[in-house]
Amino acid sequence: MIASVQTNIIKWVVAVLLALMLVGIVVVAYCLPVKNYAVTCTKSEIIICVIERETFSRRESWQVALGAKAIATVKIQPRRRGSSRVLLYLNSSSKNVFAAEFEGSDAFVQAEAAAKTLNRAFSSLSPVSAHVVASPPVYFNWRLWGGIIFFGLFVLIIYREIFFSKSRTGSLS
Repeated sequence: MIASVQTNIIKWVVAVLLALMLVGIVVVAYCLPVKNYAVTCTKSEIIICVIERETFSRRESWQVALGAKAIATVKIQPRRRGSSRVLLYLNSSSKNVFAAEFEGSDAFVQAEAAAKTLNRAFSSLSPVSAHVVASPPVYFNWRLWGGIIFFGLFVLIIYREIFFSKSRTGSLS
């Protein structure tokens, strides 16, 4: 009797923990990955840039005044494993501002093209505007949600085995 109660408690604890893990993974996958970065800079007397970061759940935007002279630079940040991070920064004499992260196999080429576009606008003598967008490759989202579906199926299999499996305790004679 006591063993049966303990077994039922363990079953329910495992079930609740797996459900919480699945919900947590879905929340993190929904809130954290960046859909895209957008950088819009206008130059008149000073350079003003609006930087937007869009995730699946929200869009954040902030405005940065860089002054009369600025330059866009690409920085490579190595990682211990995997490919290096490719980051776009906006630099002036008073500020260094992170603007975007580029991902995928051609991230460095895209970042260099974005920096070139922004630098062309920054060095222009007449008022001008420039807009660049950095989006991760589409297959990143497919891999993320595919992994969540796989984990969800794994959780369902475990639930089935915990609550609906036939009793395996029989005589061994």
